[in-house]
Amino acid sequence: MDLPAIRINGLGAYQVAQLKHSFGDSVTTTESSTVIQGAHGEMATLSLLVALSPAIIGTLGVWLAKSRKREDIDFEFETRRPDGTWEKTHIKLAKKESMQPDASLVSQLAKMTGQSADAIKQAIEQQLASKQ
Repeated sequence: MDLPAIRINGLGAYQVAQLKHSFGDSVTTTESSTVIQGAHGEMATLSLLVALSPAIIGTLGVWLAKSRKREDIDFEFETRRPDGTWEKTHIKLAKKESMQPDASLVSQLAKMTGQSADAIKQAIEQQLASKQ
């Protein structure tokens, strides 16, 4: 089964820089959208379009685990299906100190990508091991 592409929405410039560094050539585009226009100019958020692979899924899992060490997280993802349509989903995780993949993170990534929970957990663990 071919893995889908995903779009990660609502990112700040620093998050985009982190993900581009981690994902490398898998990032195919960066898009900007205006959220609020006001007295101080436009507030914009960025989106990344990423071609998925098992390594990218693991990297995404590690990035989400790192992000949740600081705060609760809620990211909007859009998954491109084989027929070209996009399906929106959110990954919501409560703040947690450990970077080990837990059931909530694994199951949400598995649902989003259509991969098995075991494959997701293994991909995250491989990425964590390669960083040590």
